[in-house]
Amino acid sequence: VRTLEGRYKYNSRNNKKLKAKRKITGIRALYFHYCYLLKVFPVKNPKQRLSAEIRADIRKMDKISEEARLLVSNDLKTNEQFFSFKEEKEKRLKELTDKRYELWYKHKKTNSVEEKEILSSQIDEINKELNPIRKEVVLCDDILTRSKEIEEKLSQEEKEQGKEVKNNECIR
Repeated sequence: VRTLEGRYKYNSRNNKKLKAKRKITGIRALYFHYCYLLKVFPVKNPKQRLSAEIRADIRKMDKISEEARLLVSNDLKTNEQFFSFKEEKEKRLKELTDKRYELWYKHKKTNSVEEKEILSSQIDEINKELNPIRKEVVLCDDILTRSKEIEEKLSQEEKEQGKEVKNNECIR
C-alpha cells in the first residue's frame, strides 16, 4: 500500500494542501544543467537596477552619441554646413506638415470610403517620413544648446586661468 505522506506540503496561512514539485532527474536534469552553464537560460537572480544618477548619465551619454552620429553621418564639419543642414530639414518638415494638413482637410471633406483610405495611406506615409526629420531637428537644437554651454564654460575657464597667471606674476 502506497502512502501520500511525502507528496503534499501545507500552506502555513490557511493549512491547505499543496502539491510538492517533483525534482527533475536524469537526462532532462543534465540538459537543464548544461543550459545554465552555457548561459542559454538567464541566471536565477535578476540583474540589480542601476542607481538613478547612473541611469541619468547613461541617458545623457546616449543623447550625446546620437548627436555625434548625426554629425558624422551627414558629414557636418563647419558651422555653415550645420546651419544649412538644419534649415534644409526644417524646410522639409514644414513642407511635409503642410502637405499632411491638406490631405487631412481633403480626408474630412470626402464622402467616399475608397478616397478616404487612399488619403489615409498617404498621410501614414508622410508621418513615417516626418518622424526621423523631427528627430534630426531636435538633435540639431540640442547640439546648438550644448555647444553654447561648452563655449560659456570654456570662456569662464580661460578667465580663471588668466587671473591665476596674473596672480602668479605678481608673486614673482
